[in-house]
Amino acid sequence: MFFQQVAAEVEAVSPTWNFGAYALVPVGDTEQRLNSHYKGGALDTYGLDVGYFITPEINASVGYYYQQGDDGAGNSSGVKGRLAFAVADDVEFGGTYTYDDAFNARASADLTIRFGGGSHKEKSKEQAKAETKPQIKELSSTPSNRDVRVHDCMCGGIENWGEIGGL
Repeated sequence: MFFQQVAAEVEAVSPTWNFGAYALVPVGDTEQRLNSHYKGGALDTYGLDVGYFITPEINASVGYYYQQGDDGAGNSSGVKGRLAFAVADDVEFGGTYTYDDAFNARASADLTIRFGGGSHKEKSKEQAKAETKPQIKELSSTPSNRDVRVHDCMCGGIENWGEIGGL
């Protein structure tokens, strides 16, 4: 079973603030049988996030999102909050809390380790200083909103919700 989607995100980042808007739109077969009792459907998700760099290492953000599915069972608005700490160069620890009527309250934690590429030559002081700016870090990171959101339903009115992580 595979769900596919087109994910788009636009961000504006300054040394203290970041703003983002995103859309996750399933393509292809958006309804699939999960097993003998359940069917799953991918959800369209649209959202806005606003973040503030408390320090250059700590970023807090809040957001709003709306999700909708083919059968209407997953349609709901939600809010999310995130706190991320850059514990070392290219190492970040973060936590996210979301709430909406379809998934209810959810919390998750993550650890991101980025492995540098290119030359192993020593960087100049100016180059190293430029790479620590939030704008440069955001430009070199992968999109943060790319998980395929899926709902599943069983005959008889019992509903369950889930999320399939991105690559």
